[in-house]
Amino acid sequence: MNIKLDISHHCIETAIRRQYHQTLAVYFNTKRDKQALEARLELMIDALESFDFPFLRRTYPELAGPELAGSCGHDVHLEADPQRRPVIRLNGLCITAKNATHSTRCPDGHPAGSRCTRF
Repeated sequence: MNIKLDISHHCIETAIRRQYHQTLAVYFNTKRDKQALEARLELMIDALESFDFPFLRRTYPELAGPELAGSCGHDVHLEADPQRRPVIRLNGLCITAKNATHSTRCPDGHPAGSRCTRF
């Protein structure tokens, strides 16, 4: 699962929260595939509970919002790794919830914080 995030007007945390609320509104106002929407909601909840957002904003200024990031042409995605844990991809960089230690690996097997070519 891959969720494209718009950080052109907000920081990463706000972008995930907004996407969560939009998906929740769709969930309750449509008869679309509820299972897919539930999986998206679960991923966003896991991300909001797992990531240290102040750390992310300090370490990756691109995720801090347009006033600190400057140009807003960043490619940001939220996805789940094979164990269904949240991963943020920033311009091809894998960021896991345990990114402070850089001891985990991204879904493609690269060390956390390394460049990936998936996007």
